[in-house]
Amino acid sequence: MKASQILALSEHLPFEAKIGDVVIVKGTFVPQVITGRMVSAMRQSISLTEKDMDPEQSIRISEEALSAQADVLALSIMTWDLQDESGDPMPITKESVAELPISIRNPIYMAIMESASPNETTA
Repeated sequence: MKASQILALSEHLPFEAKIGDVVIVKGTFVPQVITGRMVSAMRQSISLTEKDMDPEQSIRISEEALSAQADVLALSIMTWDLQDESGDPMPITKESVAELPISIRNPIYMAIMESASPNETTA
């Protein structure tokens, strides 16, 4: 079976990204697209601290982390209600995701990661 066929059969989960109590975007995503390698690469990029790097390396790592985040979002999001300034639906592409301000992109990413991860309960 082709990967695209498997994805077509995959469950789409809902997400709601918020800033404070305000929902800024709603949509659906396919958690099966989010691989451990993608998340791991992004976490490694983000976890490096600036004190351990020279400024040029810090900028490169930040660009790598943002690119990895755009990849994860563009590949996993199936629908969203974001619109451009003209009121037209925004396409879900790596380029359109990469152009979103971090203040919008991060809450979307966090909402998807929270929805994709099983709830952990303590005994």
